[in-house]
Order: sequence, then structure tokens, then C-alpha cells
Amino acid sequence: MDIDQQLDNSLDDIVAEKGASAARSGGPRRQRGATSRRSQPYKKTGPKRTYREGPVAVEAAASDRRNLKVSGSSVPKIVAGSIAHVCRAGSAPAVMATGDVAINQAIKSIAVARRYLEDDDDDVDIKVQPRFKSRSKMLTLSIEKTRKVRDLRDEFVLDTDMIVKSTTDGSKTAGAIAARAREGTACAIVSNGSAGVFQLVRAISIARQYLTDDNKDLYFVPAMVDTKRPDGSKSVMLRCRILVHDC
Repeated sequence: MDIDQQLDNSLDDIVAEKGASAARSGGPRRQRGATSRRSQPYKKTGPKRTYREGPVAVEAAASDRRNLKVSGSSVPKIVAGSIAHVCRAGSAPAVMATGDVAINQAIKSIAVARRYLEDDDDDVDIKVQPRFKSRSKMLTLSIEKTRKVRDLRDEFVLDTDMIVKSTTDGSKTAGAIAARAREGTACAIVSNGSAGVFQLVRAISIARQYLTDDNKDLYFVPAMVDTKRPDGSKSVMLRCRILVHDC
């Protein structure tokens, strides 16, 4: 439409013509970086099934429990913050990991989350039950909130603790754990490194199966503890204190 035609047409005709032109061209284009929130700033989209923040994925289950997916690249402090946040909001989450490295990161994350919860001064602690998918390294760590019975500063390696290495037979360690559980003897397991921590968790999972006929079940409470090597240097080890519950 040229200038003379625009002068002869009414305002309504000009608006209608521009609207038709915009429709043919696909309408006004949104600028890069713009979102729909400006047009509907108070619109509620409702809870989503999955939220992702960096290497941690949080899934909303049908119940109040949340599932945190941990990978080998997950940062324990970030995962620990998610665990503590979910625990403060309601029920404790479940943590899922697959493979030695991811499982090691998951257990360390739970140990750090205990420290975050201890800082709240609410006498809240967490305990864990491991469950592997049959014939795989897919692990689910079911976390439950419990009352704190000891401070983290009181967690340290004892001479009676069982040491698990990457070459340790998990079935034999599981038998030793089950025997102590039946006797009512205190039990804790110490390990370090991804492969060693995997064997540690696997041993606890197998021990749970050994205790089925005894109507007992196991939880563990992880903590990062400082130890000294024979040469005097310091090392950080993962210590899992075993809790026995009657079914």
C-alpha cells in the first residue's frame, strides 16, 4: 500500500491490512531471550515431573518421596544440598546411581548431607538402605529421617571396624555383617575409593538378604572421617555404621 492509498483509507482499514500482513508472515517474532512470563507473570504451571539442576535430576514421585539421580560427574556438595533441602521440606528422598563412580559420589553426598542437617540444630539425622537391581550395578539408596543419636565429631575409625577394599569379596563381608547383627555386636565398615565403596555397599545389600529369615533388616549411616596413614599423613575414609532393626 503506497502513501496515497494510506491517506485515502480509514484507520480501521490500515489496521486490518497490517494484521493480515502479520498473519501471512507468521506474526510478530519474539526477541531472543524473551519469555512468556512477561505476558502471564502470575500463571501457575503446576508441578513438573522432572527438574534438572546441573548433574542432579530430581523426579517427583506419586508419593511425597523424591528421587535424586546421581551420576559420576555429580558434585557431592550440590547433591548433599538437594538431599538436605528435601529432608527439611518433608520426607527424605531416594538416591539412584549406577556404576562404581556414581555410587561413590552418592554415598559421599549423603555423608555431607548429614553435616548440613546437623547444622540445623533440629536433632535430625538420616539412615540409608541399599537395594541393587538384580544382576546389575543399578542402586537405589532409600533414605529415612531419624533422630540424631551422636554428633559427627564422634564418628571415627575403630580397631573393630571392617575394612573393605576393591578386591574384597562382598559375600564374605556380608556374612560377617550378618553374624554381628545376629549377635547384637556393633558393626561398622570402612572403605575408600570408588571400587572399595561399591564393594562396601554391595556387602550391606547382600547382608540384608542373609538376615531375612532372622526377621532383621539393616540400615547404614555414612560419615567421612579423618584417619592417619602409617607414614603419618592424613587420609579421608568413608565409614558406614550399621544399624540393625527387627522386622
